[in-house]
Amino acid sequence: MGISDMVVFVDTKTTGTDHAYHKLFEVAIIDGATGIPKLWWLPIDLNDASPAALRLNLYYQRLQQVQSGKYPGQVVTDETISDVAEDIAVRTAGKMIVGSRPWFDAQMLADFLREQRLRPAWHYHFVCVENLIAGNKKIPPPWNSNDLSRAIGVDPSQFNKNTAGGCARWVKAQYEAVYASTNTT
Repeated sequence: MGISDMVVFVDTKTTGTDHAYHKLFEVAIIDGATGIPKLWWLPIDLNDASPAALRLNLYYQRLQQVQSGKYPGQVVTDETISDVAEDIAVRTAGKMIVGSRPWFDAQMLADFLREQRLRPAWHYHFVCVENLIAGNKKIPPPWNSNDLSRAIGVDPSQFNKNTAGGCARWVKAQYEAVYASTNTT
Protein backbone atom coordinates (compact mmCIF):
# COMPACT_ATOMS: atom_id res chain seq x y z
CA MET A 1 0.00 0.00 0.00
CA GLY A 2 1.44 3.33 -1.07
CA ILE A 3 1.17 6.60 0.83
CA SER A 4 -1.47 7.89 -1.59
CA ASP A 5 -3.70 4.89 -0.77
CA MET A 6 -3.91 6.17 2.80
CA VAL A 7 -5.12 9.73 2.05
CA VAL A 8 -8.01 11.73 0.68
CA PHE A 9 -7.66 15.35 -0.39
CA VAL A 10 -10.54 17.33 1.08
CA ASP A 11 -11.92 20.82 0.94
CA THR A 12 -15.19 22.28 2.07
CA LYS A 13 -16.92 25.57 1.46
CA THR A 14 -19.05 26.77 4.33
CA THR A 15 -21.36 29.57 5.38
CA GLY A 16 -18.81 30.70 7.99
CA THR A 17 -16.07 29.53 10.31
CA ASP A 18 -18.00 28.61 13.45
CA HIS A 19 -19.11 25.00 13.22
CA ALA A 20 -21.74 25.58 15.91
CA TYR A 21 -23.68 27.89 13.57
CA HIS A 22 -22.34 27.50 10.06
CA LYS A 23 -22.89 24.72 7.56
CA LEU A 24 -21.27 23.08 4.58
CA PHE A 25 -22.59 23.94 1.19
CA GLU A 26 -19.88 22.33 -0.95
CA VAL A 27 -17.61 19.34 -0.41
CA ALA A 28 -14.79 17.99 -2.58
CA ILE A 29 -12.97 14.73 -1.95
CA ILE A 30 -10.23 13.40 -4.20
CA ASP A 31 -9.24 9.78 -3.63
CA GLY A 32 -5.48 9.62 -3.10
CA ALA A 33 -5.12 6.21 -4.77
CA THR A 34 -7.13 6.90 -7.93
CA GLY A 35 -7.07 10.69 -8.17
CA ILE A 36 -10.81 10.60 -8.89
CA PRO A 37 -12.62 13.65 -7.52
CA LYS A 38 -16.16 13.78 -6.18
CA LEU A 39 -18.01 17.07 -5.69
CA TRP A 40 -21.26 17.79 -3.86
CA TRP A 41 -23.38 20.93 -3.57
CA LEU A 42 -25.54 20.66 -0.45
CA PRO A 43 -28.87 22.28 0.37
CA ILE A 44 -28.53 24.69 3.29
CA ASP A 45 -30.39 27.23 5.36
CA LEU A 46 -28.68 30.61 5.05
CA ASN A 47 -30.24 32.16 8.17
CA ASP A 48 -26.98 31.94 10.16
CA ALA A 49 -24.64 32.43 7.19
CA SER A 50 -21.83 34.94 7.38
CA PRO A 51 -22.16 37.48 4.55
CA ALA A 52 -18.36 37.65 4.37
CA ALA A 53 -18.08 33.86 3.89
CA LEU A 54 -20.76 33.92 1.19
CA ARG A 55 -18.85 36.67 -0.65
CA LEU A 56 -15.46 34.96 -0.25
CA ASN A 57 -16.81 31.65 -1.56
CA LEU A 58 -18.79 33.36 -4.36
CA TYR A 59 -21.87 31.55 -3.07
CA TYR A 60 -24.52 33.40 -5.07
CA GLN A 61 -22.56 33.42 -8.33
CA ARG A 62 -21.97 29.69 -7.97
CA LEU A 63 -25.59 29.08 -6.97
CA GLN A 64 -26.55 30.41 -10.41
CA GLN A 65 -24.28 27.73 -11.91
CA VAL A 66 -26.07 25.09 -9.83
CA GLN A 67 -29.51 26.38 -10.80
CA SER A 68 -28.62 26.43 -14.50
CA GLY A 69 -27.47 22.79 -14.39
CA LYS A 70 -23.81 23.68 -15.02
CA TYR A 71 -22.39 22.60 -11.66
CA PRO A 72 -19.63 20.02 -12.30
CA GLY A 73 -20.62 17.80 -9.37
CA GLN A 74 -23.66 16.28 -7.72
CA VAL A 75 -26.37 18.69 -6.64
CA VAL A 76 -27.79 17.17 -3.47
CA THR A 77 -31.45 17.38 -2.54
CA ASP A 78 -33.09 16.95 0.84
CA GLU A 79 -34.18 13.52 -0.41
CA THR A 80 -30.64 12.38 -1.27
CA ILE A 81 -28.66 14.00 1.54
CA SER A 82 -28.45 10.84 3.68
CA ASP A 83 -27.05 8.88 0.70
CA VAL A 84 -24.42 11.57 0.16
CA ALA A 85 -23.47 11.51 3.84
CA GLU A 86 -22.99 7.73 3.59
CA ASP A 87 -20.86 8.18 0.46
CA ILE A 88 -18.67 10.76 2.24
CA ALA A 89 -18.36 8.50 5.30
CA VAL A 90 -17.27 5.56 3.13
CA ARG A 91 -14.80 7.62 1.05
CA THR A 92 -13.08 8.98 4.16
CA ALA A 93 -13.19 5.85 6.37
CA GLY A 94 -9.70 4.88 7.53
CA LYS A 95 -8.07 7.63 5.44
CA MET A 96 -5.96 10.58 6.52
CA ILE A 97 -7.56 13.85 5.52
CA VAL A 98 -5.15 16.09 3.65
CA GLY A 99 -6.10 19.75 3.37
CA SER A 100 -5.07 23.33 3.76
CA ARG A 101 -6.71 23.47 7.21
CA PRO A 102 -7.83 19.86 7.55
CA TRP A 103 -9.04 20.12 11.14
CA PHE A 104 -11.61 22.74 10.03
CA ASP A 105 -12.84 20.61 7.12
CA ALA A 106 -12.95 17.53 9.35
CA GLN A 107 -14.99 19.34 12.01
CA MET A 108 -17.50 20.58 9.45
CA LEU A 109 -17.74 17.12 7.85
CA ALA A 110 -18.11 15.45 11.26
CA ASP A 111 -20.99 17.77 12.14
CA PHE A 112 -22.63 17.03 8.77
CA LEU A 113 -22.26 13.27 9.21
CA ARG A 114 -23.65 13.40 12.75
CA GLU A 115 -26.67 15.36 11.50
CA GLN A 116 -27.29 12.37 9.22
CA ARG A 117 -26.84 9.93 12.13
CA LEU A 118 -23.41 8.77 11.00
CA ARG A 119 -20.04 8.84 12.68
CA PRO A 120 -16.79 9.78 11.00
CA ALA A 121 -14.25 6.96 10.80
CA TRP A 122 -11.30 8.71 9.17
CA HIS A 123 -7.79 8.33 10.54
CA TYR A 124 -7.08 10.52 13.55
CA HIS A 125 -3.98 12.06 11.92
CA PHE A 126 -4.57 14.98 9.56
CA VAL A 127 -2.07 16.33 7.04
CA CYS A 128 -1.90 20.10 6.62
CA VAL A 129 -0.11 20.90 3.35
CA GLU A 130 0.95 24.31 4.63
CA ASN A 131 2.76 22.74 7.59
CA LEU A 132 4.17 20.07 5.29
CA ILE A 133 5.60 22.66 2.89
CA ALA A 134 6.91 24.93 5.64
CA GLY A 135 8.71 22.01 7.28
CA ASN A 136 10.05 20.72 3.97
CA LYS A 137 11.39 24.15 2.95
CA LYS A 138 12.23 25.30 6.50
CA ILE A 139 10.05 28.41 6.19
CA PRO A 140 9.22 30.00 9.56
CA PRO A 141 5.76 31.41 10.25
CA PRO A 142 3.81 33.51 9.57
CA TRP A 143 2.93 31.92 6.24
CA ASN A 144 1.12 32.96 3.13
CA SER A 145 -0.57 30.02 1.36
CA ASN A 146 0.27 31.32 -2.11
CA ASP A 147 3.95 31.90 -1.22
CA LEU A 148 4.24 28.41 0.26
CA SER A 149 2.75 26.91 -2.87
CA ARG A 150 5.14 28.81 -5.12
CA ALA A 151 8.08 27.68 -2.93
CA ILE A 152 7.49 24.11 -4.14
CA GLY A 153 6.78 25.05 -7.75
CA VAL A 154 2.97 24.91 -7.65
CA ASP A 155 1.41 28.02 -9.20
CA PRO A 156 -1.63 28.92 -7.05
CA SER A 157 -3.18 30.95 -9.87
CA GLN A 158 -3.82 27.68 -11.73
CA PHE A 159 -6.51 26.67 -9.19
CA ASN A 160 -9.93 28.19 -8.51
CA LYS A 161 -9.73 28.63 -4.76
CA ASN A 162 -13.34 29.86 -4.55
CA THR A 163 -14.50 26.28 -5.12
CA ALA A 164 -14.03 23.18 -3.01
CA GLY A 165 -12.93 21.25 -6.10
CA GLY A 166 -10.31 23.84 -7.01
CA CYS A 167 -8.91 23.91 -3.48
CA ALA A 168 -8.82 20.10 -3.23
CA ARG A 169 -6.90 19.94 -6.54
CA TRP A 170 -4.51 22.63 -5.27
CA VAL A 171 -3.91 20.70 -2.02
CA LYS A 172 -3.29 17.49 -4.01
CA ALA A 173 -0.79 19.25 -6.30
CA GLN A 174 1.11 20.67 -3.31
CA TYR A 175 1.15 17.35 -1.45
CA GLU A 176 2.46 15.56 -4.54
CA ALA A 177 5.08 18.26 -5.15
CA VAL A 178 6.44 17.93 -1.61
CA TYR A 179 6.66 14.16 -1.88
CA ALA A 180 8.18 14.33 -5.36
CA SER A 181 10.91 16.64 -4.00
CA THR A 182 11.62 14.38 -1.03
CA ASN A 183 11.76 11.17 -3.08
CA THR A 184 14.47 12.27 -5.49
CA THR A 185 17.94 10.80 -5.12
